[in-house]
Amino acid sequence: MRYNLRSILPLFLLLFVTTLLLTSNLAAQQLIVTMNDGKVYTGEKKGQSSKVLVINIAGQNVKLNAKNIKSIEIAQSPLEIYAEKSAKLEDNDLGSRMGLLYDMYDLKAYSLVKNELNKLLSKYPEHGPAKRLLKVTNTQLEMLGREANKQSENATSSKPQHTSKPTANKAKKPKRLSKMEIELKDLISESDLSLIRLWELPADILVAKPRVKVPRKTIELLIKNYSDNEEIPRGKVSQARLFGYSGYKKLDVIFKVGARDLYRGITVVDDPPAMTYWRKTLNPSYISNYFENHFNDSHVPGLKLFNRRPNLERESYTNFLVLSRLEIDGHPFINRTVPEESLLFQWGLPRKDAKYPAPEVENWKPYFKSPYDKRFKDAAKWAEGLFQSIPDTGYGIKYTPPGLKTSKQKLESSQDSNSNNK
Repeated sequence: MRYNLRSILPLFLLLFVTTLLLTSNLAAQQLIVTMNDGKVYTGEKKGQSSKVLVINIAGQNVKLNAKNIKSIEIAQSPLEIYAEKSAKLEDNDLGSRMGLLYDMYDLKAYSLVKNELNKLLSKYPEHGPAKRLLKVTNTQLEMLGREANKQSENATSSKPQHTSKPTANKAKKPKRLSKMEIELKDLISESDLSLIRLWELPADILVAKPRVKVPRKTIELLIKNYSDNEEIPRGKVSQARLFGYSGYKKLDVIFKVGARDLYRGITVVDDPPAMTYWRKTLNPSYISNYFENHFNDSHVPGLKLFNRRPNLERESYTNFLVLSRLEIDGHPFINRTVPEESLLFQWGLPRKDAKYPAPEVENWKPYFKSPYDKRFKDAAKWAEGLFQSIPDTGYGIKYTPPGLKTSKQKLESSQDSNSNNK
């Protein structure tokens, strides 16, 4: 459900309707709020007035000026998200199922997580990660139960307080986020994430048949702006059939035409194979548990990585984007041409075996045993499978990690006309 204030109301009614919108019954729901400047905020609605909407993002209340809000969308509930994503997973794909349950835990869907973990453990009683997640989930449920009981007792026993003098309210200190807490607004958007997925799709998408959603407006612009291209059907009847194509077939035409300006707004539902390996293997194990612990912005400007929720799609893809852009003296962190020379992996080798040894950092230890370590070879093989024509371009995404004033990142997308169909 989306309210587009600017498109459906005259300007002189904007404030009135915004007031009506923000006082509607949206409480206890996850909202996706798009601002007039293009920024997108996702969080739980906590309060509203005629001028301000308050949403909670990663434990912090954020106030949004009603006049600057372009649209509000009610996000899917955790149960809806889980039902949709779990239906695509095999029963014995425990890694993917655990990743999804971690996502649900981050959304505070503790009862759902507990129920699903109990089902999983009934089949796999010795599954360590499931047992550990169940333990912390039960702890969260117990804490919520105690808090609810305490609030109930306070409400029952509370009496009106009569004082002869008004007491000044003490200013509350702003909540400080712990080192491990991050705000979703510090990550790339869902739209940015989908754009990376689009670039990393397999070369022959007619064989892969990825799930893709192409807006009708995109096809209208494709026909209008590229009518002279031989890939665009001639005649109104043939062009009308284009609207009925499957999403991946529409995207195949867009790739063949080379309409990069139409990529933004296309939704790729699932991870391409390369990004599946990144999100489920490299990011949670190598990046979050090793690389991020040793190397950061103090070593390389712009090297700001996240390890709070390594299985979260937006966090994982943000790390991938940051590393895709960075290089030192012309040596990329992710080298798609000579994958073994990726600084991302070179810095995990013993220094005596590395062509580009890791910087001197405290408590550093190599992650890989040698260049012949299977994990090193698998990582290099992954980099080799990435789309080859867009190194260091950032996929056309403008993103600066939070807290960075200067960076060596290249923020603009290369429009090299000599690259392949994509």
